[in-house]
Amino acid sequence: MRKILLLIIMMAMSLPAMAQEMTAQEIVQKAKEKYQSMKSYSSKVRSISEGAISGRPFKDSRKAEVIMARPNLYKITWSNVKPYQGKEDVVWNSGEGAYMYSSMTNGYSKYNSDVMIFGAATGISSNATLTMPSIFYALPEMPSFFDSLKKLEYLGVENVAGKDCYKLKGKTLYSSEHYIWIEVGQFLLIKNQYVHDVDSSMAEKVEMSDEQYAESVRAMGVEVTDEKIAFMKKMSDFGQEMTENVEIDLQRKEIFTNIKVDESVENYNFDFKVPASAKLETNYFDAMFSGDIDLDKLQESQEALMEMMGKEDFDPKETQKIMKDLEDSMNVDSKNEKNKEHMQDDAY
Repeated sequence: MRKILLLIIMMAMSLPAMAQEMTAQEIVQKAKEKYQSMKSYSSKVRSISEGAISGRPFKDSRKAEVIMARPNLYKITWSNVKPYQGKEDVVWNSGEGAYMYSSMTNGYSKYNSDVMIFGAATGISSNATLTMPSIFYALPEMPSFFDSLKKLEYLGVENVAGKDCYKLKGKTLYSSEHYIWIEVGQFLLIKNQYVHDVDSSMAEKVEMSDEQYAESVRAMGVEVTDEKIAFMKKMSDFGQEMTENVEIDLQRKEIFTNIKVDESVENYNFDFKVPASAKLETNYFDAMFSGDIDLDKLQESQEALMEMMGKEDFDPKETQKIMKDLEDSMNVDSKNEKNKEHMQDDAY
């Protein structure tokens, strides 16, 4: 009995030493291989963001649930902000195309590709449609989140959510301090935490070739034309200008719990029942490629939306007005009728 007890103690003491035998890069590579070998994955996610955007206090806390299976089945739901708490937004693909539902507008829309919808929902889902989908699917158009981490360092073993984890530190283009916790032995991402510290002094002009813009258009699942490439350049310049005028200093963290791997696909429901009162809307990217966006109005609406989301509480009427201004900037009302006709044509 004493020998068994000593053996257990020695094994426990050797855990950190065993972990140190691997470099940070080797640990991340093991994690990438683990996710790529999975047939399905599900977890609950808690995300918290706190800090300031252009000097204005910002605080946001969300809960999400991620369910994914190969080749491209998924349903990702996340809780909404005040005053819409208790309602959920969702992106899903049950094998019949990529869709998004917004409880804020009580509207849903169809997207041309999975990459397109993951990107569209990244911000409003607090990265629920980015971090884990990028790791699990690792698509050419949406590389694994792990690949964005540079200058990785191994910091030791810490317990997170009841699990012993390798703690690693790195950097990304948008974060000078990025930490991840990967479960020892299982190589599952348990926690992701970083300081999002982007300001005008860090902003760099991103130069892209026409072919790179064309690849971006293809990733959205639409036909490449000279007009669409030109518009992508226009939107890129618009985004760059917004970045130069915004200072972001936020601490963000995601914690993944209730992780299940390689469950039978039959155990999951990837479909979402759209409320009967929901209206069909034009998705953001289709509206973009129409080419008649009022960029000044779009910028004003986005800035108002960010300011509103940073408040502890706000008026639902204020939200509705901002969302209406956002739609007006993209002439969405006129496009919804065309989109509805297109969707009806697809049904036959």
